[in-house]
Amino acid sequence: MLAALVVFVGWGVVDAVVALGWFALFVTLAAARATWRGRVAPSITDSRRLRSVLRRDVWVSALLWGVWSMLLIGASVLNLAMLMIVIAGIIAAATSTLVADAKSFYGFMGILIGSLLITVVLSGLTRDHLSLLLLISLFVPFMLSVHGRANAVLRSQIESASRLAISEEETARGRNFMNALVAHAPSAMVVLDQDSQVLRANPAFERVTGFTGVRFTDATSRSNSQREMTPSH
Repeated sequence: MLAALVVFVGWGVVDAVVALGWFALFVTLAAARATWRGRVAPSITDSRRLRSVLRRDVWVSALLWGVWSMLLIGASVLNLAMLMIVIAGIIAAATSTLVADAKSFYGFMGILIGSLLITVVLSGLTRDHLSLLLLISLFVPFMLSVHGRANAVLRSQIESASRLAISEEETARGRNFMNALVAHAPSAMVVLDQDSQVLRANPAFERVTGFTGVRFTDATSRSNSQREMTPSH
């Protein structure tokens, strides 16, 4: 839809045959990318290879937009301003869709901004053209900052999730070890909580004391429950 919009806006500025040819190429490549991502990408197990291929995919898309930008060389300032709005929107969207891979974003943004700068410079150096260049120069560092912060937040979340997973795994291993130790200990053992309530007793305790089984006396609140031992005879 966005490609159709820019063709509509640039109609009359770009030759009709060229504009329709660019649109057809855009749709064809978009369909090919969608098919590839749905059928081929899931089968790639090497993360480095997948990331490399996806980067090329993103950069090819940027090159296609760059070609359209170059087709507008010599257009009016209004057309160039509308082109800048479209490219700015695409880059803004990329700050989230490409947040996980800074290299993809930098390449994508560099291709789009580079083609836009060439188009504006070659279209004239009037006051309006210089104003567009000034806006672009302000937009670029802002988008870099936005993407950098989003990338840092994502990295922090991934690291926190990894640390939490490791901590939970270590806790589970420690709990399993303790349970196995208590269960197979030859001596009678009872596990109490911080309120001195019985949590569990091992088989040796049951054999020695004759008390078997552990049950909750307060079924309404497990956190405040008291477990008691029930004699087997």
